[in-house]
Amino acid sequence: MAETFVFKNEEEKKGAIIQALNQLKGTMGWKVIVKAMEENMRKTELKMFGKLKWDEDETLRSLQDLHDACERLRDMPDDLITQYKDKEVFPPNLDPYF
Repeated sequence: MAETFVFKNEEEKKGAIIQALNQLKGTMGWKVIVKAMEENMRKTELKMFGKLKWDEDETLRSLQDLHDACERLRDMPDDLITQYKDKEVFPPNLDPYF
């Protein structure tokens, strides 16, 4: 049987993870992080489109990478919720590789 720590089964674990991610999205701390990521994305876009001056060590690729990283962090809880909702839970006695 798969190790589930404090959970009775994989279905309970899946539900707890989804619930925790939804709760995280509602916290003030997460809202501050999202606001910071969106501000970073906005400034990066302005630099990429030539409306703000680039720093000496910045390249278009580094700005794109920063923008993508901020976007992934901002969207992480929703992406993980989707991933866990789509995840199949197999009965403990079923070997999915057999």
